[in-house]
Amino acid sequence: MHPGAPASPSYPFPPAPRPRPPRPPGHPLAGALWLVTTVLATVALFSDISVQSSADDSTHTEFILSFWGQRILSGGHEESHNRLFIGVTVILEVVVLLAAGLLAIASRRRWAPVVVGALGTGLVITEALSWAVNPLSPDSNITSLRLGWWLIIVAGVVALAALVIALVVRPRPQGYAPPPPRWEPPTPRYGIPVQQAPGAPPPAPGTAPPVSPGTTPSPNPAPAPPSDPGQVAPKLDGDNQ
Repeated sequence: MHPGAPASPSYPFPPAPRPRPPRPPGHPLAGALWLVTTVLATVALFSDISVQSSADDSTHTEFILSFWGQRILSGGHEESHNRLFIGVTVILEVVVLLAAGLLAIASRRRWAPVVVGALGTGLVITEALSWAVNPLSPDSNITSLRLGWWLIIVAGVVALAALVIALVVRPRPQGYAPPPPRWEPPTPRYGIPVQQAPGAPPPAPGTAPPVSPGTTPSPNPAPAPPSDPGQVAPKLDGDNQ
């Protein structure tokens, strides 16, 4: 660049990429518990809930309730089977909690799995409470509780524990490593870095300096001036002796 030209802008090196933000430590555990809830609720769908009994003078009748129907056994033989669709709400709970569990494990967002998990947890807790108070009713003739009842109660407890963990556990603060130091060559005011070429080595003592092309070297180089003013300079070879 010629002297006096405007200085060119100097662009810094691009910054080093920052690491990904830390994942909240509570979400993987909450997601695993929500997935356990879906397994419990799915098994409960295909299990009996409770048994009601009624006896008279001649026969003993049992009403076995499940999420998909009610079987009536009289004298040890099945007399009828009534279709029910109580399990539709449980299927909805399983789908919502499955989505919450996958989001909690795979997503790096904090509140997306919490919102979906809160919705699914509310549904399964409502389901569990409705079945929990059913045997306490004075009009209930329930004589025994089957596997489906216990599984849906445990599913509600596990889902609530997962929601509490997702809400209470906070992400740990994690500092980022400082970027590596950058080195830039010295830049003059013209904006071009200084390029320093390696210098030529000094001539050895007693040797003549290099001669430029097109010039004739002098056969008798002039002697160096005396260091002492009173000292007489030696005669040249061409002078009279």
